[in-house]
Amino acid sequence: MSKAAYNFFNDRRKFERKPLNLVVHLKIGVHLNGVGVIRNMSRNGACISSPELFAFFKPEQAHVFEDAQISISFPSESLTVEGTVLRVDVFKDEFAVQIDPSSLGQEWETFTEKNRSPK
Repeated sequence: MSKAAYNFFNDRRKFERKPLNLVVHLKIGVHLNGVGVIRNMSRNGACISSPELFAFFKPEQAHVFEDAQISISFPSESLTVEGTVLRVDVFKDEFAVQIDPSSLGQEWETFTEKNRSPK
């Protein structure tokens, strides 16, 4: 099976995404806590893999995560941002997050600049 070519017009992201492999601490809602890895990120979103969070959920239960508020902590940066879960892929143990603009500060701008891929 061949992988489809990237199509700029089908990508819904406003900002360019960058591959990243960074461990983060996650808190979804009140009761779900876990560790994840950011697979790629942009200025206003991220794709996070977290097998730990999905360990006890069936694929039919993925809707539980959608539209949930999430807190993402970057322990290596002493930084925490808030966001909303947009999309869940239980088979890949991944979900897409939109970062809340009101949680963005100078620390986030500095972090994204530091982790931006060179052109």
